[in-house]
Amino acid sequence: MNYLTISFPISKKGSFSFLKILWILTLFSLTFIFCLTIFQMSLYAQEIFLIKSYEKKISTLKEENKNLEIEFSQTNSLSNLNEYLKDFEKVKNVKYIKLTGSSVAEK
Repeated sequence: MNYLTISFPISKKGSFSFLKILWILTLFSLTFIFCLTIFQMSLYAQEIFLIKSYEKKISTLKEENKNLEIEFSQTNSLSNLNEYLKDFEKVKNVKYIKLTGSSVAEK
């Protein structure tokens, strides 16, 4: 029996073999994944920084809100009545007017 065999050259001088192409694609893929991971980690770090700065702003605004509530309640309370009434004098003698008629104003 005569068999005809076809053999593909595994490597020729000056041409790329399948293994070389596979290695190049693998290195390119790993480099791409590495760069993508670094980029995503930098974005993650930025987001964490923004969240912490917003939490600090929220805490300062909460403290400011508490101070404003206290100040508002102090201005509206009756404890400051002495400050408002310091220009008035206390009445010593009270005199009442007695009306003889049934109406206050007559023609």
